Amino acid sequence: MSEMKDWTFLTGDVNWQEYGATWCLQKGRAWWVLRFSNKAEWGDGAQGYCCEVLRVLLDDTAVESKRDALSFVGMSEDDFQELCFEDPKQSELCLLDALVSYGVYAPMDSCESNYPNRARAQARRQADFIMSNDPERKRLLNRSVNKIGTTAREMGKGDLLAGLKRSADKVFKGESVSKEKSILLKMYGAANGQTLGGKVETKLAIAGQLLQGE
Repeated sequence: MSEMKDWTFLTGDVNWQEYGATWCLQKGRAWWVLRFSNKAEWGDGAQGYCCEVLRVLLDDTAVESKRDALSFVGMSEDDFQELCFEDPKQSELCLLDALVSYGVYAPMDSCESNYPNRARAQARRQADFIMSNDPERKRLLNRSVNKIGTTAREMGKGDLLAGLKRSADKVFKGESVSKEKSILLKMYGAANGQTLGGKVETKLAIAGQLLQGE
């Protein structure tokens, strides 16, 4: 991986062009990750290559999200604590990989190309630009990254439902919300806040039940 100077190979296949891989770089408190994918591996007929720029701030990530991420990759809390004691640096990389695999990161940008090296090189240049440009980095962190209005910064903390929670606050204040968000809140209300494999979202459930009673 000599062509990736300063970046550390995190995980993936030696034949990364075919099967994908991730690289990481620490700058200040933040970890930056390049996640390369061969789109043919997605299984939906897509072609070409994609390399995403991700940002992970371990200190700001919710403890529960860290625990869930480690469990997702098959590591117990005891095993992780033992690794922290034996090799602190490796434990940090292990947690970083788990969070990225679990989906707890701030998506900053994505570069695509018909050539694998070009996609990765473009993503690396974009990562360098974002890391060195405070206004652009803040803009990307504060932008919405899903239809419910969750920002990249909130996604990076593990709060994927932050946008919907803001809609719930509007309901409590008697303000209107979009039809799409109203439907989602009503779904939580009907399920008493229970999500598939997730924790009970009481706030969303109450807002949904208020909307159902209108």
